[in-house]
Amino acid sequence: MKNDPTVSEEEYAKALSDAQLQQWANKNMRLSYEPGSTFKPVVVAAALEEGVIDDNSTFYCRGAVTIDNWTIRCSARSGHGSQSLRKAVMNSCNPALIDIGKKLGAEKFYEYWENFGFTSKTGIELPSEEKSTFWDKELFVSPSGVTQLATASFGQRFTTTPIHLITALSAVINGGHLLEPYLVQSVTDAEGNVVSYHEPKEVRQVISQETSDLVRSYMESVVNDPGGTGKNAKVEGYHIGGKTGSSQTLDSKDHIIVSFLGFAPADDPEVIVLLGYDWPQPAAPGENTTADGIYISGGNMAAPMAGELIANILDYLGYEKSGSDVNANGVTIPHLVGKTPEEARTALNNLGLNVRLSGEGAVVTDQMPTAGSSVPKGSSTVLYLGEEKPETTVEMPDLSGMTYDEAKAALEKVGLYLEATGTGESGKVFSQSVNAGTVLDVGTAVEVKFTDDTAPDNGVTTGGGWAPKEEEE
Repeated sequence: MKNDPTVSEEEYAKALSDAQLQQWANKNMRLSYEPGSTFKPVVVAAALEEGVIDDNSTFYCRGAVTIDNWTIRCSARSGHGSQSLRKAVMNSCNPALIDIGKKLGAEKFYEYWENFGFTSKTGIELPSEEKSTFWDKELFVSPSGVTQLATASFGQRFTTTPIHLITALSAVINGGHLLEPYLVQSVTDAEGNVVSYHEPKEVRQVISQETSDLVRSYMESVVNDPGGTGKNAKVEGYHIGGKTGSSQTLDSKDHIIVSFLGFAPADDPEVIVLLGYDWPQPAAPGENTTADGIYISGGNMAAPMAGELIANILDYLGYEKSGSDVNANGVTIPHLVGKTPEEARTALNNLGLNVRLSGEGAVVTDQMPTAGSSVPKGSSTVLYLGEEKPETTVEMPDLSGMTYDEAKAALEKVGLYLEATGTGESGKVFSQSVNAGTVLDVGTAVEVKFTDDTAPDNGVTTGGGWAPKEEEE
């Protein structure tokens, strides 16, 4: 463009400036997008606070609902059937949320839209923050606004920024307190004296502690209970809650934004993460999977990465793994050196492990894998009697896309062991802790994360049926 004689210096300078601003723009502040199902906890919290629903409320999903001559579909085409409020959140059910929005009503919906801070900037000390966009209140609360209320109830046809959404969701899970976000808590001088400190600033309390506790428990179920759309965010030993999201846009039927908003520890949150992918590419136009066969959704794409990120942050902050699920997909190898072969074999067999003896002797002198390793039941172990374990190395295989059984077999073939995390036996390999080709000692246990890619998860309604935006009517 710079060498194009038809482009003036002024035009080039403006184009360069625009490109630089776009490149340097902080998307957390400036990207205004349709949040989709990650917004649903806000609606549920508002309805619970107003008393129009409660923990015993039930909803029926037939797979679609008609609003003002528009058919809005659920991700479960055959419907979720009768479901509790908790299951509706876990299923990310659009018809249930439409029903909840209707019970809440447009006036109260708009009131909570304001109270959760979406009509003003967050106040974070960064420039160029964009505002959320919504329908005019006069239209939204009018009889002709029924489609707007329906689509807003499951997070579509309005836009917000990541910083706005994460600020509002923080209020949903922290006891109902809308806080002003900030970047730096304190500054110290060279001697360690605090020269400035940012006190948290509460804007208002939007919902009660009771409502917040209940919605937070629903979001915990999204990750940890069977059938939750956020199950791929689960990391053994960590207490994570969250909400999946997959939102369509109006510029292209293939332009989908998938995301996951997660927090931990789920019962007393200290960390909150919003992770999204803008426009994951389908294998072909109109298809709902990527070229490598991953279903395009927040639960399948964003949740696994967000779960790993949250776990890494908790590790950095010094949180210890806890809970009964630390080794949910395997068994921990005990220390067997010094035991008789019979004692060691019995101990391993009782754990569901196969045993092979190597050498001769009265006691175990070494073992493979080593004590403390976590391996799947059915794995083959080696006990060395009167001889040293051979110092042999192998290359780590590429496990991409393998099932649990395939990955386990591929590792055992070269003398390595599987330490499964994530969905385990029900899923396929999402990531491996050691890159393919890395040289490892024989007997090393390798952590492999599995994700379940079988359900369309969280509320995207493909095949049409959207209520139009305000300006299109």
